Amino acid sequence: MRVTVDGNEVDVPAGATVLDAVRAAGRDLPTLCDDDRLAPAGLCRLCLVRVSGRIAPPA
Repeated sequence: MRVTVDGNEVDVPAGATVLDAVRAAGRDLPTLCDDDRLAPAGLCRLCLVRVSGRIAPPA
């Protein structure tokens, strides 16, 4: 799937999260609740992003 992050198009696999796309674009997005041992939850709201004009957690 091709997505745009800060004006740069990146390819990410189907099922990737917005956080995955941000990282694939080489951008840094501070997180607290992101942990490989946990399912994505987007609970801490530290890493909010704009998706199609709306503010959302990247999970």
